[in-house]
Amino acid sequence: MSYCDDCGTKLSGSTCPNCDEELYIFTEQYEFLPDNLSKEFTDKVGEQKERVKYRVVKPVKKCPNCKKAWDGIECNHCGMDTGFDPYWD
Repeated sequence: MSYCDDCGTKLSGSTCPNCDEELYIFTEQYEFLPDNLSKEFTDKVGEQKERVKYRVVKPVKKCPNCKKAWDGIECNHCGMDTGFDPYWD
């Protein structure tokens, strides 16, 4: 499970449903799309495919206690807290 560096949305593979909306629709809902797609839509899909090739997908941190995804500060699943506060001066 990874998240988009630009908007923070959970990625589907290496595709962001927000930043790469046309590519996401094209790959996830291909069987429901009409046969004649607009040139604008297909051009955006092509651009987004190229951009996704170069996206670095960073793995999400996992809680050492419950092994679920977390932000590294406090786990939303088991409540483990590192005691680290990034906002403390």
